[in-house]
Amino acid sequence: MMQDNFDDKMFKDLLNEYAAPMDDAGFSDAVMAGLMPPKPRKAYFVGIAAALGGGYAALQVPNLWRYISAINLPTLNIPKLDIPQIETASSMSPYTLVSGTLFMLIFIWLCSVFLLEDSM
Repeated sequence: MMQDNFDDKMFKDLLNEYAAPMDDAGFSDAVMAGLMPPKPRKAYFVGIAAALGGGYAALQVPNLWRYISAINLPTLNIPKLDIPQIETASSMSPYTLVSGTLFMLIFIWLCSVFLLEDSM
């Protein structure tokens, strides 16, 4: 047979009596309505840092290509297959793809900040 601890029951009853907030006749609601919502400053700093970091990374792409081109791999004797190739246009250069991706990400971020008022 289990017995309830009298002190625990008394403590729980005491807490249940004070669970509801005090009535302040709408004062808290009026104060909260009068406050302006905080501006999402963090979002601007994150966006600026992302743009600077992306720009710096884009400037390092030529060094990456130079590093990759200096790697000498052994050649393999593979028979040549006659497979049709897709012609690549000059607009699909790696620099264009990197810069286009960077601008697309910045555009998406700006849309989320200004249209959705996302504070990140």
